[in-house]
Amino acid sequence: MATPHSYLILAGLFAVPVIALAADAPAPVSREVLRTDKTAFGQPLAPVPAGGQVVVVRTTVAPGAPFPEHKHPYPRISYVISGHIRLIDTETGASRDYGPGEAIVEPVDHWHAGEVIGEESVELVAVDQVPAGVSNVIRK
Repeated sequence: MATPHSYLILAGLFAVPVIALAADAPAPVSREVLRTDKTAFGQPLAPVPAGGQVVVVRTTVAPGAPFPEHKHPYPRISYVISGHIRLIDTETGASRDYGPGEAIVEPVDHWHAGEVIGEESVELVAVDQVPAGVSNVIRK
């Protein structure tokens, strides 16, 4: 009959290979993508709403597809997974280009648009913090 002590010995025998494998595995690598106190066009960051929701949106834009003029009433941070995009300030004509691995702090309550640069689709992941049930995109 097995005793509690023999279970510990068996557990120890099986745990050793797992620990050895874990020691050989590479450690996770983290890299800060962006740290800023301003939006893409220089606005100071707006406060985020208390008691809201976090909404994560993944968007794919094909070359030549419209990326219409819009604005965000609350902060939006987008991360470019693939492709290249031009963010256009439609009020001033200023623009900034972004590529894979870059983060965009989009303008708040300010009209802007986007366009795909090149022949590759753009894939973005956007993160919004908004009041419950509210959209963070207003189209013109």
